[in-house]
Amino acid sequence: MLFVVRGHLQSSQVLRDGLKSCCMLGPGNFSGDELLSWCLCRPFIERLPPSSSTLVTLKTTEAFGLEAEDVNYVTQHFRAAVVQKRVGEGKAEEEQKRERKRRA
Repeated sequence: MLFVVRGHLQSSQVLRDGLKSCCMLGPGNFSGDELLSWCLCRPFIERLPPSSSTLVTLKTTEAFGLEAEDVNYVTQHFRAAVVQKRVGEGKAEEEQKRERKRRA
């Protein structure tokens, strides 16, 4: 995973239908989130997920990267917190939907 600290990157990838998707990444943005899904997948698959993104720096850019082993280590040690947050977010969304239905 690559985390942008300063500067800007252009991220591009070719989608399934052949169209090209581009976006700008700036400070606070990251690329490589497919590694998170890979690390949290059960049963765990040893093979790394493919990445189809191409990153190009547009200015002087400062970024730091985590290798797959590092991301895996973090997700394994904090798995409960990551999963609970996702579940908690889902519950909050459900409650918001119920509240909207009651008001309607």
